[in-house]
Amino acid sequence: MNRQEVFDQLQRGDIFATTNPSLIGRLHHKLFRPRTTRFHYGILGEKVIHEKELDWVIFESITKGTAVGRLSWYLNDDVEVYRIVVRDSDLAGYGLDAKSRDTIGFNFGVLASLEATNMGRRWYDYRLLAVILWKSLLAMALHLWREGQVYVDYRDLRPIGGLDLACTELVNECFKPYFPVIDERFLATPANFKQSVLDGRLRTVAKWKPEEQLIPTPILRTAAEPV
Repeated sequence: MNRQEVFDQLQRGDIFATTNPSLIGRLHHKLFRPRTTRFHYGILGEKVIHEKELDWVIFESITKGTAVGRLSWYLNDDVEVYRIVVRDSDLAGYGLDAKSRDTIGFNFGVLASLEATNMGRRWYDYRLLAVILWKSLLAMALHLWREGQVYVDYRDLRPIGGLDLACTELVNECFKPYFPVIDERFLATPANFKQSVLDGRLRTVAKWKPEEQLIPTPILRTAAEPV
């Protein structure tokens, strides 16, 4: 399946995630649980046509802060795209029934992508890196003492607050006004996004690698599966 066909099936509010071969990315993969190869995250905005090719506007937090870009910039990267799963409990919170699942899931994706525009002019959260390093060292020491193993569990780190946003924080903040991607008790790290996939809060809808064609997953469709 080509770029046009895969990009056409994506939706506003879908979340993309890429790998990171840097030292920080490798350390996160080795030390955090659950393990994940994903490290950088962003959210899809509007669908656009550029030079007769279908593309998506994206919002992401990079070294300079919140930025706007194109999904096609990541065509030569290892990418997975996720979609939030609307659960019965989410619908009940808004007084809706299961018949509304498809519409609500799509509308909340639109609202989340619009929320990203409120994150403009936010600086990158460099303080978060220092906090993660310090708290991860404490968590690893505690696990080593208790279990004889060195790792950081996704529940070990707590939110720190503030206006600056790392990439995972940006995506999580976009959905917070509606329903959470990450449990609000925990810091939005790549490991927490992986846990959301394992818990069924996020489902994979497309993926590609530089050496492969774009591949929609077998579950890519408009209806979100009940969990």
